[in-house]
Amino acid sequence: MSAQQGDAQTPVPSVVATIATGIDDVEQDRNGPFLTSEPTLKMRDDTLVGLRYNVCIPAGANITDAWIRVTASDDDSATSTALIRIERVPDSESFATNPSIIGRFASTAEASWSMPTFVSGETYDSSDISSVISEVINLSGWSGCGHILLVIENAADREIVAFDGSAADAPVLNINYDT
Repeated sequence: MSAQQGDAQTPVPSVVATIATGIDDVEQDRNGPFLTSEPTLKMRDDTLVGLRYNVCIPAGANITDAWIRVTASDDDSATSTALIRIERVPDSESFATNPSIIGRFASTAEASWSMPTFVSGETYDSSDISSVISEVINLSGWSGCGHILLVIENAADREIVAFDGSAADAPVLNINYDT
């Protein structure tokens, strides 16, 4: 079948956001230490993982799909389901200014991610988190650009590459939207 004029689809606006520095991907035990500068982020039942991104999306945009792409830093086949939430503010503070994940997310939206078996060095996409991203994009204070903090919790025994392990393999946020 040959292409006809007008067959080309209009590209969907999208954002691909990367972790900018080692202080933008962190982990924190629910009872204690706040860890930055680690080569891996350890997702455990008792640990929160925070991922902070700078994104520009027009206020009120319709988020059609969104996901986090991670790179496994270890093999693991245990059953695991993570919960992904967002800090419900129009511009999330830096971890350098506010060094804690605990108490920073008050989102009503959340996404459940049934994690597959992880093989070290392979990449994996989270479940769709469009409703989670929409919660911040639709805030009255959202200016079109800002920092967002995603929080991954309740994952059982998964390790992913952090910025300080390999900036190229650090978690990436992908968002497609229409206006």
